[in-house]
Amino acid sequence: MRKPKSNYLIFMLFFAFCFGAVIAQETESEIREYPNKEDNNKCLACHGQKSFYDYSEEMDETILRQMYSCLIIDTVKYYESNHWSFTCLDCHSYDYRNYPHARDAKFEYMVSCMDCHEGDDAVAKYNFEKIAEEYDKSHHTTLTDTKYSCWSCHDPHGFKMTVREEPMISKVVAHDNAICLKCHCGTTATDLLLETGLNQLVATHEWIPGTVKHLRSVRCIECHGAVVDDVLVAHDILPADQAVNTCAECHSKNSRLLNTLYKHQIQEGKMKTGIFGGLMTSDSYVIGSNRSPILNLISVLMFGAVFFGVFVHALIRIIKK
Repeated sequence: MRKPKSNYLIFMLFFAFCFGAVIAQETESEIREYPNKEDNNKCLACHGQKSFYDYSEEMDETILRQMYSCLIIDTVKYYESNHWSFTCLDCHSYDYRNYPHARDAKFEYMVSCMDCHEGDDAVAKYNFEKIAEEYDKSHHTTLTDTKYSCWSCHDPHGFKMTVREEPMISKVVAHDNAICLKCHCGTTATDLLLETGLNQLVATHEWIPGTVKHLRSVRCIECHGAVVDDVLVAHDILPADQAVNTCAECHSKNSRLLNTLYKHQIQEGKMKTGIFGGLMTSDSYVIGSNRSPILNLISVLMFGAVFFGVFVHALIRIIKK
């Protein structure tokens, strides 16, 4: 009879240990994720909702108003982003503490990445200075009809680094391509219903065999961005006539993808090279890039044996004749 009690005691101790670990993890998570939640809630009470209540002095009543879609902040994405620890007023004018907001506050200077990250030793490994230099050369900055900034592509309220943190290449590709497709694919309701934007995208790249598969497997910047050793993700976007348009750029031993899409995996030593390593993780397998020296040697010997056999056969026939 003692043995069941002993097993029961062990089970209870194990359960208590696991439960304590979960509680400790949740406590640590709460401390990390919501240090400024109370301060931010004053803003998110309106900007975190599709609608909000507003008091009208003229009508002397509280009415329900709709929030402009461009001013709605996804609170879940914000607290999962790289800027999770900031308060709203770290970047926005203190005049926003008052409601209705002052008219001058709405014309405030928009903070850019370099306003915070330039010369910051804590983030020196990201090389923001070089990124800014490359971006200033980008094709986007030459378009005079539209003023581009960091936030034209990266949402400051939801920016989350994927290349360094996401182990699955396919998710990195989907995330980064979504940034480009916001402008370079159909954005109107008609375009989305008829998929005319996507069809145009495929038609433009129809010279690539298996067009749709390529568009899902690599990022736009692999072909449309300049490769720079000091920058992990290309920010110098090239004009269309300078984009890569040859298969050998990627499907070769010195694949371009090794210096773009797979750069971080290689730097971290997580890249599985060779044909067998690539096949084990389909994310990193590229025809012509993942090679096996043994298979290369075997194929050379096989071709050599065939040519040698033909030569010997021809020589014997000539001698007999």
